[in-house]
Amino acid sequence: MIQLFPAAALTMLLFITPFGSHAASRIDANGILTQWDQPFPQPTLLTTTDVTAIRGNMQKAALEDDKSCRLSKKAILQTELPLNAQADSFCIGHDREIVWSESTQGLYLCKQDRAVKAMRTSIGSNGLGKSIEGDRKTPIGSYWLGAPRKSDRYGLFIPVGYPNEVDLQAGRTGHSVGIHGPLRIPLFASACSVGSSLEKNWTAGCVAVARDSQIAEVAEWVIENWPVRFHILADKAAK
Repeated sequence: MIQLFPAAALTMLLFITPFGSHAASRIDANGILTQWDQPFPQPTLLTTTDVTAIRGNMQKAALEDDKSCRLSKKAILQTELPLNAQADSFCIGHDREIVWSESTQGLYLCKQDRAVKAMRTSIGSNGLGKSIEGDRKTPIGSYWLGAPRKSDRYGLFIPVGYPNEVDLQAGRTGHSVGIHGPLRIPLFASACSVGSSLEKNWTAGCVAVARDSQIAEVAEWVIENWPVRFHILADKAAK
């Protein structure tokens, strides 16, 4: 099982992150970001109490690590993308932000114009360009991320602030878009079903990584770099 963020590292994080006391009411005792309504504004800074609540919720997630899934090095590599000039090109102009690119269908964690992590993903089963509730498409645009939380269906779920102001003005509808881990449904899919997670686009409009260890890393990164914007970039015309 994945052990999320050791206590010593959390203590260090509390000292290096610019927390503010004014944000305490926005994270409830269960670690859920509250008072965050459409068009989903930039979340305010986290307090140490906020981080404790978020992490307490995340610790309740039943996550599988690569070893418990008995994943080979080849299987793990198939879920990742190389950190190269192309990866860095997606991160230009993005510091402490996350970028998703259509051309590689990759999720990139960006710092100072460089990609520090690159992961393969699956998106909505009907592709990009979300416009109405239930169209099973992933939205295109820039969105603030909410607090990571446990999910029985996906391990961890990081809310994406869709619809934003541009979406609302355009009349786009829908809700519950996020970044999450692999699907788990008894007798159908498990957290260790890495290959099937990337065979085709299968989500209802979210962005999904293939391994629990990946979504755990993204969640930790979001907390460390809070608040974080997520840019979903369409390199080709939306279908």
